[in-house]
Amino acid sequence: MAGEPDDSGYAPLSKFDLAINNLLDKIATLERNWDAQGAYPVNPLIIETARELISSLPHRLKNNTNAMPAVVPMRKGNLQFEWHDGQRTLEIEIETPSTIHFLRFHPEAGIEEEDIRAATDTNTLVRLIQWFVGE
Repeated sequence: MAGEPDDSGYAPLSKFDLAINNLLDKIATLERNWDAQGAYPVNPLIIETARELISSLPHRLKNNTNAMPAVVPMRKGNLQFEWHDGQRTLEIEIETPSTIHFLRFHPEAGIEEEDIRAATDTNTLVRLIQWFVGE
């Protein structure tokens, strides 16, 4: 089973981790002007922060198929995790290797929350994803 320790004592990456890491590997190869409009390549330190954030998520979230985000490179060299379901939206932008900016939005429920947090604030990240997936 993914995430269980193997004979070496190390747990292999989950399917969730592998999928996100594969997307991050592709994003890491983007060169200047990847969007034909002058975009910067994604900062390698931001990609590393994204990997750390994903690896820090609890296994129960990684096993929830609704928790899989879109991974979107941003023009200014950072990246964003996005979840969308109708008008319900969660966006977590890694602005710098040490900060995330999130938007939690669901107009039908009167929810609009936006804030900047430390990239190490795993509790907030987990809370936001739990809100989106309905845990």
